Amino acid sequence: MNLDLTGTLYLSDPRLSRFDRSRSVGVADSGTLQWVDPLFGLRMRHQITPSQEVMLKGDVAGFGISGSSTFSWQVAALYSYTWPFDGYAIAALGGYRALSTSISLDSGANVLGLNLTLHGPLIGVTVKF
Repeated sequence: MNLDLTGTLYLSDPRLSRFDRSRSVGVADSGTLQWVDPLFGLRMRHQITPSQEVMLKGDVAGFGISGSSTFSWQVAALYSYTWPFDGYAIAALGGYRALSTSISLDSGANVLGLNLTLHGPLIGVTVKF
């Protein structure tokens, strides 16, 4: 399946002519990759006060076993603050997460592969009842 998108933005006002740009975007779907990884992980949590805690989570996976990734890992460092209410609590958390995977699957004449690392801030809200 191929999908090609092309668009042009015309700005007729002479004051805006310096912003006149033409952009093209191409999207191609070359198939899907599916695999199952054995996984080993660790989670550590330290409660600083009844309302505050820090967490460190991480795992490794894959190990090149047939049908799994060559190697995958992820790690997350989080801080959480909880506001207690009558019968429930709301917790907000923020932190940073990194995720990496490397896989190469042979499907006959075609070899499919992926090698990527994603990382960035992590935010969330939890309702505890």
